[in-house]
Amino acid sequence: MSVSWNSKRLVTASGDCQVKLWDVQTGEELLTYTHSGPVRGAQWAEGGERFATVCDPFGPHNAKVQVFNAPEDADPESLSTAPEVLIEIRPREERPTKVREGGRKGREGGIEQENTSADKYQPACFFIFSCRCTGPNSVRI
Repeated sequence: MSVSWNSKRLVTASGDCQVKLWDVQTGEELLTYTHSGPVRGAQWAEGGERFATVCDPFGPHNAKVQVFNAPEDADPESLSTAPEVLIEIRPREERPTKVREGGRKGREGGIEQENTSADKYQPACFFIFSCRCTGPNSVRI
């Protein structure tokens, strides 16, 4: 669970594979983001425009870190539930980590990159302690 910098919005993570965006003042649920596995955590970035989530591997799905765009001044119906950035964390014995950028409403596909480093070790899952968005599509975690 994470409250935005100005305490107007809240994101909650749960074991039912969902992250919810809430209006703190009214208690109204604004949007639900469905994930492929149980969600361990959600954290707002500085400035409250984006938040990141971490979900566990589940069934055939790998662990993932996802970043969503949710500006406070945007109408919740205009927000996309697709992540702007998706980092798929694969087990050590599989292919390297996959990173995808995209997901903005009205934009198909995205850019996919694969980590080609010699070190193939990928942790099963980790928690985000700090997330800072430094530009429209760049995130430092």
